[in-house]
Formats: sequence, C-alpha cells, structure tokens
Amino acid sequence: MSPKIRQSFYYLTSIITSVVGIALLYGGLKAGTADNITQLLAGLGGLLGATGPALAGKKVGEQNKNGTFDPITPADQITQGANSLQDIIKDAQAQADQAKAVLSGVLGGIPVLGPQLEDALSRIRF
Repeated sequence: MSPKIRQSFYYLTSIITSVVGIALLYGGLKAGTADNITQLLAGLGGLLGATGPALAGKKVGEQNKNGTFDPITPADQITQGANSLQDIIKDAQAQADQAKAVLSGVLGGIPVLGPQLEDALSRIRF
C-alpha cells in the first residue's frame, strides 16, 4: 500500500470520527451506533497496521533480487569507496574553483586594494 493511500485513509478516518462525534453530540446519532462506527474504523486501522510486515517482506524480497544484500569483498568495498571519494573530491574542487572565481571578481572591483587581494586569493591552494 502506497504512502499516499495510507495518508488518505488516515485523513478519511479522522474526518469520519469527527463527524460521528459531532452527530452524537447534537443527537443525530445514538451512542450505540456511534460506538459501532468508531469500532469499525479502529478495526480497519488495525488491519492497515497488520499489512506492515507483509509490505516489509515484499520489499526485502525485491532487495534480495536486485542484489542489495549480496556479500561484497573487502577489496571491492575499498575500491568502491575510493572511487566515491575521488568523485567527492572532484566536486569539492570544482565548487572551490567556482567560489574562488566569484571572490576574485568581487575583490578585483575594490579600488586600490583590489589587485593585491586578487593576487593573495590566487595564491590560496585548495
């Protein structure tokens, strides 16, 4: 069951419970009938909660099929980690170069000190 369906069910049961309470308060509904409706909604909510383990089992089955739980050797883990780290370093370097270019443009526009600040910024190594 999708999260959107569950969310809709929770909203709907909240609204129905509120309407039942209001109808009971103003005499449009007898206490026994209101109690029965409330118990029915609680039972449906319990049924919905009972589907959780089944959905979890289905999801784990899908993960087993796509290899999520397949064992991986330590050497492969290190290789994958190193590749990920290299990608992170490249991204960080690109962002640092972009920030450096922006700062260089801003600092270059400052009268008198601009060229000196730009020179100092160019000497910073990331």
